[in-house]
Amino acid sequence: MESIALIRKNLEAVGFLPGRIVEDFSFNSVRIPLVAFSSDRFDARTSCVAALPGGEGNALKKLDLLGPSVRFLCYPDRFEWWSDSLSRPYIREVISVAEADAFFDDHKEDFTPEALFRAKTRSRLDSEYQLHFVDAGLMPFIEKEIGRKLSSLISSLTDQILKKVAWDLKSNEGKPTDDQYRWLIRVATRLLAAKILKDKGVAKFENVDFEDPKKCVNLVGDHYGAQTITMSEEEMVAVTEAGRRVERVSSLVHVTTESLADLYETALVNKSTRHALGIHSTPSYIIDYIVGKAETALLSFPQEERLVFEPACGSAGFLAVSLRVLADNYSGSDRFSYLRKSISGIEIDEFAIETARLALAVADIPNHDGWDIKNANMFNCLYNYTNLHV
Repeated sequence: MESIALIRKNLEAVGFLPGRIVEDFSFNSVRIPLVAFSSDRFDARTSCVAALPGGEGNALKKLDLLGPSVRFLCYPDRFEWWSDSLSRPYIREVISVAEADAFFDDHKEDFTPEALFRAKTRSRLDSEYQLHFVDAGLMPFIEKEIGRKLSSLISSLTDQILKKVAWDLKSNEGKPTDDQYRWLIRVATRLLAAKILKDKGVAKFENVDFEDPKKCVNLVGDHYGAQTITMSEEEMVAVTEAGRRVERVSSLVHVTTESLADLYETALVNKSTRHALGIHSTPSYIIDYIVGKAETALLSFPQEERLVFEPACGSAGFLAVSLRVLADNYSGSDRFSYLRKSISGIEIDEFAIETARLALAVADIPNHDGWDIKNANMFNCLYNYTNLHV
């Protein structure tokens, strides 16, 4: 369609790199003819512009969990510019094919990948980055919705495994023991992690075999640098069925590190653990704001002295955003080692660490883990703060 081709040409003109304009982008059981991203991390957070054919009933619903700031419905002789909001999408302008170049020229400053990304992630608390056509409350809502869906999947996987596994639960009032519960959550989370890393194109997971659950979950553990999970023959049978179910889930390429934080809060923290450890969450837009305000100070240090440490790091919300800042401003030949030296944290909750490792792996696709996340009580842990700037 000529209008989609024109949109692609003009997106390159306003600053989108050709490799970040993806044709036939598939996610969540839908296919979008064209999506432009602000970085190589192709997810809901970095999606900036999407174009799809008009004339299909409720076509814009396909974009609900992708959240591009600019949406175009395309017809043979024109395209419509739509915006979305927490209430409903609405049309802003109709542009003929003949007017396309002039339209993008008029919006060349607002439509840059940097401007659209900042408007999505930082404008809720920082008016400097606000754009009149971007609803600043939409991105946190989308990430919570993705997190809710992931949480529902984790819950159903643990229920499915528990029903099939041959455990004697009579001695514990019909409930799994604490060790069994931790095993359940860790297995289900790693099955989900394998699916996410596969869908995001990590080479190690390209041919991951969900029919071999022990190998599958421990491939994730190897990627994390985490402990091996053991399984009896009976447990393997139960987990294999869960693995088949995960494999059938539609593409999770759009999942963000921030939506994984919502997964942790919703599915992996029970009431007693929350009370005992004083667990609370920081909304993603506040993390974006705080890290954004600290960015200038962080980047003022020489590159090798830019260090970020987070005590009680939880699911690594601050660390993941800081990682992006460090990665996007790195100049050198060994980005992998540099980031792992620059990012560290401490966390007492095992499930939070499991989620943190996945979040950092997703933030640094396609590299393996190696992150310095210590499982410890920050008040009792001796940590080397010597090189940290305060």
